[in-house]
Amino acid sequence: MALQVAVTALEGFIMASTYFFVNIFLKGYPVAIISYVQDLFGQAAISIAIGVPVATVVRRILPQTR
Repeated sequence: MALQVAVTALEGFIMASTYFFVNIFLKGYPVAIISYVQDLFGQAAISIAIGVPVATVVRRILPQTR
């Protein structure tokens, strides 16, 4: 589970950074910084808080195919 949290955090960082670079051109640098903080701590943290428990439950319910 720790690996899943780490990978989800990395994906959230990549997502927020991508949004940041796009927002520099669309909204300007100051707004992009504010948006970056919101994306990083908002969307990424919520993704971890919701995604990891849901994935754990789904993994328990579905049969393992190995």
